[in-house]
Amino acid sequence: MRLASLFTYPFHYAYTNVMYPKLLDRRYHQLLEKNKSLKNAYRGKRCFILGTGPSIKDFDVAKLKDEYTFAVNDMDKHPRFRELNPKFYGIADTTYFISESKDDFWGKNLQHKTEVIPPATRLLLNIKAKPLINQRGIFKDNPITYISYHGIFSDKIPFNIDLDKTVPYPKNVVLACMMAAVYMGFEELYLLGCEHSYLANPTGLGKIKTVSHFYSTDDEKTIDPVKDTKTIKERGLQRDVEMSYEKYMVSILQLFRNYRHFFNKVRQRYPRVRIYNATPDTFLDVFPCVDFNDINF
Repeated sequence: MRLASLFTYPFHYAYTNVMYPKLLDRRYHQLLEKNKSLKNAYRGKRCFILGTGPSIKDFDVAKLKDEYTFAVNDMDKHPRFRELNPKFYGIADTTYFISESKDDFWGKNLQHKTEVIPPATRLLLNIKAKPLINQRGIFKDNPITYISYHGIFSDKIPFNIDLDKTVPYPKNVVLACMMAAVYMGFEELYLLGCEHSYLANPTGLGKIKTVSHFYSTDDEKTIDPVKDTKTIKERGLQRDVEMSYEKYMVSILQLFRNYRHFFNKVRQRYPRVRIYNATPDTFLDVFPCVDFNDINF
């Protein structure tokens, strides 16, 4: 590392993870203040956070119709989504809002969500999505909670997990929903559809590092990373194409560390909160694993 970098890196690190989040708090003050109405609104309750892993495909979501549930990302593609009738729906990745037209890939994705997500479902969205939502006039019937994300989870600097201030970028919407659930006062959290088997998928010539979901991604498997540049750009897959497997491993390692840092913070600040992973064949062992069939209903 060059001498100049030795002096500039600490400042850049502090600015990115401490000072800039505070600037965002001021920029989005009015929006984030509204989130305080959710603080401890569900104190002592339990909830279920549903990822979009393969195990959710054949899961009887009707079992959770009377529970507080968090759906995420493309859960609206589930064949029995209407039976789930989720209380909350989280999207943290800004890729979902890069649509340039109502008729492009992400425009159609958003349109489907506006048609099938129940009006009573509260949306938990990345604050950067707000301009497109306002421009398109979508999700008019849904209550929306905007969340400001920036910075990292770390054991070296303090970080915030309360929604009325900027929180670290989670790298995964499930973790984003976990922060929201704890903020809302839920004290028993169960994860479903969270295999986190990212590194188990092959990569190499002609392949894109796709994540296994409950819905088919066969069309992505046929995309040629060299020839189908337009499709790759439209779907926001450039990072998946360009990132080496080594860097991908580092990224996944950071995600698991994010979970661990969050879990440690929760145990310190909210000792009554319990978090369990009820996903079969999961790789996510940061949280105690349980059998869904052993949960009392």
